[in-house]
Amino acid sequence: MKIRTQVSLFATLLVTIIVLGTSLATFVFLRQLLRREAERNQVGLFQNLRKVAEEAAITHDDLLFLSYVGSLKKTVPGMAYAVWLDERRQLVLGRTRLFDELFAPPHPPLSPSQGAREKVQMAFPSPLGGEGLLARRTGAPSQQRARAAERARPGGGEGETIKGHPSIQRFATKEGDTIVDLQSGVVVDQLPAGVVRLGIFQRVIDEAIQQGVERVGRIVGGVAVGAWLAGLLGALLFARRMTRPIHLLTQGAQAIGEGHLQTQIAIKRRDELGFLAEEFNLMARRLAELDQLKDDFVSSVSHELRSPISAIDGYLELLMGRPSDQLPPEKREKALRIMKESTERLAHFINDILDLAKIKAGKIHIMPRPISVKTSAEAVIGLLQPLFDKKQLKGSIDVASTINSLSADEEKIRQVLTNLVSNAIKFTPAGGQITISARDEGELIAISVSDTGIGIPQESLHEIFERFKQVKSAREQATGAPKGTGLGLAIAKGIVEAHGGRISVSSELGKGSTFTFRLPKQPPAEAAASWVQPL
Repeated sequence: MKIRTQVSLFATLLVTIIVLGTSLATFVFLRQLLRREAERNQVGLFQNLRKVAEEAAITHDDLLFLSYVGSLKKTVPGMAYAVWLDERRQLVLGRTRLFDELFAPPHPPLSPSQGAREKVQMAFPSPLGGEGLLARRTGAPSQQRARAAERARPGGGEGETIKGHPSIQRFATKEGDTIVDLQSGVVVDQLPAGVVRLGIFQRVIDEAIQQGVERVGRIVGGVAVGAWLAGLLGALLFARRMTRPIHLLTQGAQAIGEGHLQTQIAIKRRDELGFLAEEFNLMARRLAELDQLKDDFVSSVSHELRSPISAIDGYLELLMGRPSDQLPPEKREKALRIMKESTERLAHFINDILDLAKIKAGKIHIMPRPISVKTSAEAVIGLLQPLFDKKQLKGSIDVASTINSLSADEEKIRQVLTNLVSNAIKFTPAGGQITISARDEGELIAISVSDTGIGIPQESLHEIFERFKQVKSAREQATGAPKGTGLGLAIAKGIVEAHGGRISVSSELGKGSTFTFRLPKQPPAEAAASWVQPL
């Protein structure tokens, strides 16, 4: 299964779980919220009823209460009864048949002489803990009435009901319905005036809640579906965004495997995939450079080997084709000289390859000892004097008098100077000047090789110390010396760094170049292999 498919499935599953869980939690929460809201509405409705009863008790206006009850019947669905038991007047206002069925206790029929008020008192005892109407009917002592009044005061006895916070109970009717009964006392002038009771059918409340739940369910379901579709689209886009760089990297790797080393991946991101793409592009460029180095190496090796071998082979055929006494002496000497020069050229090239391999592997060894910079410079100028004379160049030495000696490997330093001076000879026109100079820089000795040659372009300065790198324009203008291999400066750099130093170059087209390497007066005592940096 492809990574994009795996990421898409995982993201889709994650979105589904989040949306489903959030929707269920929201639905349950809203359902509970609807139930609590319904209860608050019931309590609010009851509080309004109680206030109307208090006003009616104060103003002695029964019609006010009855009118309000009538309006409730029209506006409140499922209201079973709304009753005020006026304790002072022994009167029940708003009574209904259902109220009588629920709260009229079974008892023998009363005689007509007992009167309607006695019937009312026996049928509807007060919920105030056995006091109130029942106490008045039975002629309760005055202290009992006092205790009831005490409980009616705020904070006294069962004052929670008296203060207006309704107590809620549920009763079953004969028809099997459930009535939610809210009741609370009515207090006038800090004395109990009666009880207000409000009954609502439970099924009506449940139906209203169920309708709200269904409405909320539809809303939550619609939002959940929309969120899931949006999440699914986001998951697919996320999977594509996450896997597209991987797909491009795969294509790039395949292209490089097929030999297209110039392949670059266009991924602009600031995350790990973006960093990976940058490293991939860098790797591709390095591979292309290495491939170019390989081509340059093959070209250089083939040229460096073919030319001297061809010369040796040609002159050997000449010498072997006829007796030596039949060849003019000057031709024989020329043949032998060219064969010797070609042999030396081959040996020099092979030594360069071996030196470079040692430097790259960290196997070059430095054996420092006190040497004279001036003496080494004179030896190099003397060695290359025939090339100076051939191109009519002037060589000079300028070593500061404060420089007595330098602790370094004399053979390796001479090799560096030889490479630098040879390059200067190749790229300096006839009549020019080459100078070896040295100056004291405190803990370092700076040795420079300056020429008045053709110079090096600024864009090529950063790469001339790399293996097999040659400036094409300069190579085309080089005269008076064999074509180089592009290894001399790389070897010089490796030797200088093995001494713990650094080499640099400054140049200006048409005015010449200056190569400077700085060496510590006392190189590290450790083995040179640990100082070498791979090229």
